[in-house]
Amino acid sequence: MISLTDNQIDQVYDVLIDHGLTYETLRNELLDHICCIVEEQMEHGVQFHNALNSAQKQFGPLGIERTQEATIFLLTLKLRKMKKIASLLGIIGGVTTILGTLFKVMHWPFAGILLLTGLAITGLLFMPTALYVNYKSKEGIRDKATIIAGFAGGILLTFFALFKVMHWPGASMLLVLSLGELILIFIPLYFVKSYRNPENRWFDIGSLTVIMASIIMVLTLYSANG
Repeated sequence: MISLTDNQIDQVYDVLIDHGLTYETLRNELLDHICCIVEEQMEHGVQFHNALNSAQKQFGPLGIERTQEATIFLLTLKLRKMKKIASLLGIIGGVTTILGTLFKVMHWPFAGILLLTGLAITGLLFMPTALYVNYKSKEGIRDKATIIAGFAGGILLTFFALFKVMHWPGASMLLVLSLGELILIFIPLYFVKSYRNPENRWFDIGSLTVIMASIIMVLTLYSANG
C-alpha cells in the first residue's frame, strides 16, 4: 500500500491552509481524509499532484471552505442550545436553592427537599452542562485546563453544601477536596492566564482576589461552626 511522504503530507496541509481552514479539528480530519483519497488514487498509477487535484475537485469549487462554514455553524448551533439549557438549569437550580435556604431559615416545611433539589440540579446538571459549553468555546490547552479545574472545584463545593445542609457524612472531606483543588490547581492556572494577558490582567486579579476571599471566608465560617 502506498503511503504519502512527509513532504507530500505537508503539501496537502498547505492546500487546506490556502483554502482558509482555521478550525484545527476539522483541518486535521480533512487532512487525513484527503491523504487517504490521494493514496488510493496513487495505487492506481495516478501521480501525486494529479491525485491531489482530483481530491480537491470532489469537494467542489468552494467545497472545502463551505465544509468549514457548515461545521462551525453546526457547532455554534449546538453550543447555543446547550447554553440555553445551562441557563435554564442554572435559574431552576438557583431559585430552588434560594427558596430552600429561605424555608430553612424560617423553619418552614419542605426546606430539606427544596435544598436537596436545588443543589442536586446545580451540581449534577447545571455545572456539567456549563462546563461543556465553556470547554468547547476555548481553544488553548491551558484555557481548557483552567475551565475544568474551576468547574471541578465548583461541583465539589456544591456537593459539600448539599452534604452539609442534609447532615450527610463526608461533608468535611468534600470541603477539603474542593478547596484543595481550587487552591492547588485552579488558582495557579488562573493566575498564569491572567499574568500573560495584560489587557484583562487587573480585572482577572480582582476576580482572583474575590475567589481567595471566598475560600478564606468558607474556611473561617466552617472552623467557627465546628
